Amino acid sequence: MPNKYLEQYEKDIDDLTKVIQLNPDSAEAYYNRGEAHFHFEQYDKAIDDYTKAIELNPYYAEAYIHRGIAYYELADYEAAHSDFSTYIDYIEQESERGWKLKLADAYYYRGNCRKELGYYVQALKDFYKLECVYEASSDGTYEYPIDWGYLEELDADVLVKYLLEDIFSNDPYTDDPSSRIPEYKEFAQVDNYRDNHELAQHNYELAQRYFEKAIEFNQKDKLAYFYRGVLHEQMAIINDPTNYAKEIEKRLKEAAINSYTQAIQLDSQYADAYEHRATIYLQSGDYTKALEDYNKVLELDPDNQDVINYRSNLLKEHPELKP
Repeated sequence: MPNKYLEQYEKDIDDLTKVIQLNPDSAEAYYNRGEAHFHFEQYDKAIDDYTKAIELNPYYAEAYIHRGIAYYELADYEAAHSDFSTYIDYIEQESERGWKLKLADAYYYRGNCRKELGYYVQALKDFYKLECVYEASSDGTYEYPIDWGYLEELDADVLVKYLLEDIFSNDPYTDDPSSRIPEYKEFAQVDNYRDNHELAQHNYELAQRYFEKAIEFNQKDKLAYFYRGVLHEQMAIINDPTNYAKEIEKRLKEAAINSYTQAIQLDSQYADAYEHRATIYLQSGDYTKALEDYNKVLELDPDNQDVINYRSNLLKEHPELKP
């Protein structure tokens, strides 16, 4: 930081200390002095001043977020998380776009606190809200680098559950599931998922519940695993260029691969499962595994013209895969 700015902050601290001596009930003076301490990276002193400002004015939203950032810099993620949540509660009550955009800092920092604390799904929710805020802003400028690697710590099934409950849910299912197991079973064994009403309507949550109940009813039901994979594969078609969406798409494809693999473990001759899994491997850039699955499909169904073409195109684009 240039010396002229340091000198100004030193002067600000001296001047604000005098103001506080004359008017000890000035929340703004404490807040501003906290800002000056913050710029010197004197986070403990900044926290003390922000705290005093909040004591004098419990609705001082800016004091909460800046105290939260100071806590964050000190790696006190619990305290920081609390302050960011309070700030978000206050600002979400505002309706002006400028105020909404101010939520970006809070979502970014609270998301990182949640990540550090191991609350991965909650962190994901904050990063999603962060991108939504910028999408709704006037220029859409995105200034928050997010390390998405933490999603590797999040189990794919947990991620899918979050997506179903918080993003893709249309009509919450309230009936007693135990009384409808036969219906779940029948639903999971349809011959063509494209003709299935729930999938056609993209009611992902209800479809997922059918498949999960079918699996609970019979853990050796290969069709239930297969169609659950199809569901995840369909969910992964997000058509959204944001980093958030790209990471979600990646994890949904992993969930689909897991489901297809479980179906294959139950039936090693399940050609459709191999073909679908190969498609996802291909989309994900895992060309070796895609080729292995295509080879397996043709071993089981030598006349499958679609797979013959897919395999031929793959080898043309990646001749290094040829034996």
